[in-house]
Amino acid sequence: MADFNSPVTELLGRSEDAFIGRRAVFAGDIADASILHLAKLCQEALVLCDNFTAAQQMAALLGQELEPRLNSKAQYKHISVIYTALQLFGAPECDLICLLLNKSKPINQSLLAALTPALVPDGLILAAGANEAGGRSADGYLKSHGMLFKKDSARKCTLWQLNFDKNSVFAYPPHSLVLSAGERERFNAALNAGDAQAVKTALKSFALDADAGAGTAAIPPRSVLKVDTSAGELQVLQDVHVFSPGRVDEGTAQLISCLNDFARSPALDLCCGSGIVGLQLCRQGINTAFADLSAAALFLSTLNLCLNGLIDQCLGVSASDMLADLDKLKQAAAPQGFGLIAVNPPFHQGVKQKSTPARALFASVKDYLQPAGVLLCVGNAFLGYDELMAQDLPHVSVKARTTRFVTTAGSLQPLP
Repeated sequence: MADFNSPVTELLGRSEDAFIGRRAVFAGDIADASILHLAKLCQEALVLCDNFTAAQQMAALLGQELEPRLNSKAQYKHISVIYTALQLFGAPECDLICLLLNKSKPINQSLLAALTPALVPDGLILAAGANEAGGRSADGYLKSHGMLFKKDSARKCTLWQLNFDKNSVFAYPPHSLVLSAGERERFNAALNAGDAQAVKTALKSFALDADAGAGTAAIPPRSVLKVDTSAGELQVLQDVHVFSPGRVDEGTAQLISCLNDFARSPALDLCCGSGIVGLQLCRQGINTAFADLSAAALFLSTLNLCLNGLIDQCLGVSASDMLADLDKLKQAAAPQGFGLIAVNPPFHQGVKQKSTPARALFASVKDYLQPAGVLLCVGNAFLGYDELMAQDLPHVSVKARTTRFVTTAGSLQPLP
């Protein structure tokens, strides 16, 4: 058996016979390239990847390089790897869906709702996940959609097999953002318009259909947050695939409350999510770039820029693992560095808490800031980001603090 990099993919590898000769779609919480071992066994394999680092790793194994943008694709023989948001890709007909379960049940439900229409009658769904992240309990939302059984379990992970009943329908959960076929076609056409300026011009004319978000029995109405700012109201579309759907989380709200003291161009909304921080900066006339590891976040931020008429203030939307993949964006948008980098770093990997992404950010951020530029970072109080930041930046100051969250500013020069 091939080498696998995680307990979940190792568990799937124990059932590799189920992949031989299949037309398969792989989706979900794909965090490394070892899933390609299973894709090689298929007749056709499509890997839909939301994680840019994982997509890069797979592309490299296929002898190719991905651009840090939505819809980047690597293809070799019968295997295709696409870094894309779920809403932008209509899956081709398949006879197997391999779903690597996310810790978020609504994300899994949304993926199943989007992908199962492409599954042939009597097609299979293999759903695998860590027990602590919902793998053990996934039968709760799978069992009413066909014949379900536990296929395997090991290393605190569970693999389910569902013989899908095409007469059943997976409903999208609340806060799911679903595009009509026409909207998807127009948005993808804009993304493929040419160079960066052509894409920006095309996106300026993109609009959602007036009645497409009304909702049906299977598709909920579109979720839009209305956020009042000092520069006017923002309308922020929500989606289950992006952090904190349906509300502005407390940490982000605290970060936004500190923006005015440091708002300067060019700015970077790092780990942008729905784009709400960058949208606020754009609304104030601050030219802002957006970056995130997640394709779903890049899609939603771009869509929200369109919805609010702020494309002209956008310096670019780029995939990146923190700052690691931003050299091209920096060269084009901020060759002298950013005046402000605003960030709410992720600290969960699955269900585990880690400060590694923030530590990497603090260690490298000086290469991306102007001499007087500011890193403005919010995090849970127990993470101690202010102390970690002070190890790499000479001037650090706490700007807001509650029992739960702390927003810290750091710079190479004295702070105002």
